[in-house]
Amino acid sequence: MMLRERTKQEVKAVSQLEQILRKCDPAEIENVFLLQTVIREESQLIQELAHTQDSNLDAVLSEFQSLEASEIRSFVAGLLAPYCEEDSLADAIEGLTERLTTVKERKSVLEQAIQ
Repeated sequence: MMLRERTKQEVKAVSQLEQILRKCDPAEIENVFLLQTVIREESQLIQELAHTQDSNLDAVLSEFQSLEASEIRSFVAGLLAPYCEEDSLADAIEGLTERLTTVKERKSVLEQAIQ
């Protein structure tokens, strides 16, 4: 009996989602899915940094999200400096800074497009 009720609720939820999606602009739906992909990419990049330092991922992600684009380089440098050799540090900082800046810009554009 519980399984039947749960199935009914799921069917109702799917039906409601279909109705909502039919009313939405296809471009807006695409932007929502793209934003989800960008957020996942952002989390993976931050996880790379946090893993390098064995720090709390949520704290690092929260700190990153509050940064302005101009602050990303120093953020990355601060996280990588204790763990990279000096000769590879500059390349690592530049590479991650570029990737994080791009992700942050794409995220911002998609969020504005959705609103």
